[in-house]
Amino acid sequence: MMPMTPRRLLILVTTVTAVMTLTGCVPEPAPTPTPTGFASEEEAFAAAEETYRAYIDATNARNAGKKSDPTSYLMGEALDSDREVRQLLKETGRSFEGKFVITGFKPVEAQQIDAATSLSAVVCMDSSDVLVVDEDGNDVTPEGDIAVYALSVEFTAVDDELRISQSESSSETC
Repeated sequence: MMPMTPRRLLILVTTVTAVMTLTGCVPEPAPTPTPTGFASEEEAFAAAEETYRAYIDATNARNAGKKSDPTSYLMGEALDSDREVRQLLKETGRSFEGKFVITGFKPVEAQQIDAATSLSAVVCMDSSDVLVVDEDGNDVTPEGDIAVYALSVEFTAVDDELRISQSESSSETC
């Protein structure tokens, strides 16, 4: 074994220092976006769940008579359906009382078609606290209403935000 000369020691220390400095300063690569346009599918579905929860909060606030616009979370068929339900309630003098509660959110699929991102999920809802009331405040909730049910929900990305584009009954169990 060769004795460690001052020059060799200097080269060794310089090399080790350079390697440590370079490895400490090299940034981690940015996550590669998934086909959903989010950093990961988990992130995309978390955003979808957050969107749906905000929509239900806004719907509950509107049902409680507070100034709230849940339609800002909707587009397409979901928006059309909301307008139809609101019109029917107005025509019949009925309204909802109580709160809808999300009891589950199950991611199903994420797709990227051209520049459009779409996600689908099954949302479990509990409406056991929700009543349909008439103009006089009488409970006119239909007999046999199912309190806990599943919805198949579609989300579409619009200008970096997810919107609910479709919602229909699902055969999934909650």
